Amino acid sequence: MSEADKEKVNIEKVATLLRNVMVFMGLALILLGLASSYNDKPEIADYLFFPIVIGSVIYLIVKSNSKAYKK
Repeated sequence: MSEADKEKVNIEKVATLLRNVMVFMGLALILLGLASSYNDKPEIADYLFFPIVIGSVIYLIVKSNSKAYKK
């Protein structure tokens, strides 16, 4: 990014958003692992892993590019 582009973004808000999304994704994957280990059908984790990760990344990209994170 150029310096002009860097000045347009509120980095503190973006860092907080990144932290929150990563914590949510981590907790969701930990709970998914625990639930699949106690469930009779552990392959449910295979079906939910990628939607959690891809959904979180899409949310992060869309939200961080919104006007709320611009100066």
